[in-house]
Amino acid sequence: MTSGPRPAARRARAVALALLLALPAVPGLGQVAPAPAAVPGAGLAERVAAERERLGLPALAVGVLDRGHAEVAVAGLADLEHAVAATEATRFRLASVSKPLTAALALRLAEQGRLDLDADVRRLGGALAGLRHPATPRQLLAHTAGIRHYRGQEMASTRPWPSLASALSIFARDPLVAPPGARHVYTTYGYTLLGVALERAAGEPFFDALRRLVLDPAGMDATVADAHSPLVPGRARGYRRGPDGSLLNAGLADTSYKVPGGGLLSTAGDLLRFAAALFEGRLLDEGSRRAMWSPARTRGGAELRYGLGWSLEPGRATAFHTGAQQGTTALLWLDVANARAVAVLTNLEGQRDAALELARALGAAPAVP
Repeated sequence: MTSGPRPAARRARAVALALLLALPAVPGLGQVAPAPAAVPGAGLAERVAAERERLGLPALAVGVLDRGHAEVAVAGLADLEHAVAATEATRFRLASVSKPLTAALALRLAEQGRLDLDADVRRLGGALAGLRHPATPRQLLAHTAGIRHYRGQEMASTRPWPSLASALSIFARDPLVAPPGARHVYTTYGYTLLGVALERAAGEPFFDALRRLVLDPAGMDATVADAHSPLVPGRARGYRRGPDGSLLNAGLADTSYKVPGGGLLSTAGDLLRFAAALFEGRLLDEGSRRAMWSPARTRGGAELRYGLGWSLEPGRATAFHTGAQQGTTALLWLDVANARAVAVLTNLEGQRDAALELARALGAAPAVP
């Protein structure tokens, strides 16, 4: 004879219900949250809670780094159906914010003399030897190699790929969309090719090299490769908006074919650790950082609004990268001149402009000591 749920189970259910009831209403769950009034001088936690409510986000994690002082605030739910609160340990999909981490790996290997940024990657051998078209790591970093981006429903692929080299078959035989070096053509597939080149240069699988040369030195213990099948502790459930504005579960996607350009999971805190390691010179020397955050150029000398793995804002000493993918919006924004960084992560698609607006606002004000 049973006597109902055990005390621990009853307490867990009560805590989850209390968290759900205490959170502001999320559009799509029965009530539309009104835009809150501005709160002058509000702390980061209050600002993040207000932004989450105003935008109707399931969860919002924001980190601010200002000259070594770091603060992270998180609001909302990592899983709406099970009322699981998001915390500083919640892992969100980084999507294309993975690219700056891959750029750091490429530049570290170049500093070590193991990668020539201006040599044809086909010289590295292996699966690269049979490529139809030339490409250099520098071109791949700056999206000037002429490799195409997604076609049709490719971004929604649920096929698991056993290796990055095997994923080259998706695009490697296709014609280029521009001659190498001629113009900027944003392409996540270019970073898949770059990842294979980095594997050859490092002599180990891409994520192993990333962990050894970037994640571990920066103290980024929470950053892992995204994968559909394995259980990942703390992974946020992803959402999208339906035609009527309601929240729906995001579509499935397997990112194993694009780990270097869009296949990592991380936290706001880990993104700040990455920024701090860059600012403090613990990952790259000054020359590499200058190259990474300076406008790349086409073969004809045209200056781009993109460096090596980073988008650049004209007239400002800032660099950033956004990420858009099933069930996520991600952003890492840097004020290079003042060693400030803002990380924004949410488990809802389509929030790029809002994330940029929030990052610029928070990055303009020094952190409170």
